[in-house]
Amino acid sequence: MRPKAQVDTVFWFAAPNVATSIGDNPIYLRFLTYDSPATITLSQPANGSFIPITLNVPAHQVDSIDLSTFIANIESPAANVVADNGLKVTSTTPINAFYEIRAPQNKEIFSLKGSKGLGTNFYTPFQKFFNSGATTPASFSSIEIVATEDNTTVLITPRANVVGGTANVSFSKVLNQGQTYSARDIDGLASTSLAGSIVSANKPIAVTVHEGGLSNAGCLSTLGDQITSSEFAGTDFIIRRATATNERVYILATQNGTNISVSNSTTTTSLINWSETFQYVLTEDVNYIKTNKPVYVLHVSGNGCNLSLAQVPNVFCAGTYNTAFTRSSSDSLGVIL
Repeated sequence: MRPKAQVDTVFWFAAPNVATSIGDNPIYLRFLTYDSPATITLSQPANGSFIPITLNVPAHQVDSIDLSTFIANIESPAANVVADNGLKVTSTTPINAFYEIRAPQNKEIFSLKGSKGLGTNFYTPFQKFFNSGATTPASFSSIEIVATEDNTTVLITPRANVVGGTANVSFSKVLNQGQTYSARDIDGLASTSLAGSIVSANKPIAVTVHEGGLSNAGCLSTLGDQITSSEFAGTDFIIRRATATNERVYILATQNGTNISVSNSTTTTSLINWSETFQYVLTEDVNYIKTNKPVYVLHVSGNGCNLSLAQVPNVFCAGTYNTAFTRSSSDSLGVIL
């Protein structure tokens, strides 16, 4: 039986590089156990100098690994280079895992998708409204890729110019197990977004989307998430508006002739084609998205002027009937059901 939702026993992750001036640390891997205790091991398969770290976590508990001292070997080191920074987490029983940036003024969580985060074909959802602000070093949007097997050929078709690549021109990289590659945009403008870029491979990979230093009403925020492969794109989504001052949804088509319907007190419709993105500004609390063909949905939200984003799961994704979460700071906390 395939593990459901984000509860799994194996996770891969490629971490983005975050500008130090807005806060890039501390960084953590967080783990939540369920009915059984777990022995959890963190490794870097391509980095022979990294000594694996093991945690023994009791049932229904939370534990974490502080990665801050390893940040130079965790974050992507540069654009258009193959690096040895990929993370692999294994567990003896199903767990939930996520990567957290917890700088005082810059927080973001990347939920690790387990087996649903592995695949050979991905479309990358990105926002198309907020620009990257002035940071040191300069911020950017990026597609972070990690290979799970040796001799993996990755084909990338970016929708904007990237370091070492041209918009709409495919190029390839060969990665071994645990190696990473970062495709980074050049100008940091929402008008030249990486939305709709295509990443494919001959062996399973994991993909992270990242937006650096996005500017909103005086705040600069890091946004990102690990995304699922196109196999898990869906047609039915429910989104609850949160507490951001400027909240938006982005719907990315994976096929031509994709009809979109967003229903709340009224209904908004649109027609988009393969690799195109439809933007919808959230003004109502509950929103139902229905499409006739599979799409990715990205929700950009947050608290006040601080932004965050997450890939929205399909309503019929066959998730678990129970879940857990942990509060890692004393900031405001809300649960929306």
